[in-house]
Amino acid sequence: MPEGIEAAVDRMKGTPLYVKLNTAEKAFHDALCTVASEHGKFGAGKTSSIYVNYESPSENEDAKIGVKCGNCSFYMGEGQCKIVAQMVESNGICRLAAIPDGYVKMDSDD
Repeated sequence: MPEGIEAAVDRMKGTPLYVKLNTAEKAFHDALCTVASEHGKFGAGKTSSIYVNYESPSENEDAKIGVKCGNCSFYMGEGQCKIVAQMVESNGICRLAAIPDGYVKMDSDD
């Protein structure tokens, strides 16, 4: 029997990065998890028309400042994302990232 939407979203909470998200970021995270749970991960099935704009580590110019999958609350490790269907890498990034405050280190020039 398939897991219910609420159970799937609850299962995705409680990760070390999720608990560091602020209230608005948690709402964003939860909403995207609900859509992915109900309709499938983005880039697959019914949600294939949602453009995630994944950039591989070689394309991600912002990985050095912390904008990367490895700092995102959706990243599960081993190439897996909670909401993106394709394989992802720790130093890659997509436009749906939910990164807690303090994980992105901007230079004073940026």
